[in-house]
Amino acid sequence: MCSFLTLGVEGKRSAALETALLTLKLEVSREVNPHVVPLFPAGDVLFMVMRGGCSCDLRPLAPDSPRDEKRRRRGQTGSKRPNLYSDALLAALRLHAPVRAFFHEVSGDQFKEAVPQGAVASVIS
Repeated sequence: MCSFLTLGVEGKRSAALETALLTLKLEVSREVNPHVVPLFPAGDVLFMVMRGGCSCDLRPLAPDSPRDEKRRRRGQTGSKRPNLYSDALLAALRLHAPVRAFFHEVSGDQFKEAVPQGAVASVIS
């Protein structure tokens, strides 16, 4: 199972956001999943943002224990890889705010798999 991050931004600001994401050495492609697209306003340009073929490393950490909190402060996930979302990526998203974000947990085809009922994209401002 992997996570995939979809970002949505107004069309007129999409080129600047895409450039910022590419500057962070992230893989950026257009979101085409017919279950994810309706979670965003019709005027948004949607990007699937990945690092190494998925977005698992970009997922924000939610500390559940003091050990997890220490890892978060060091910028590490459980696999000891950097968590870009909490620092450089989040800063870039705030610079281009408002940006809508949705993490999709996928066990099959990320371009076709359905999202949980009631799923919504979060606004980063």
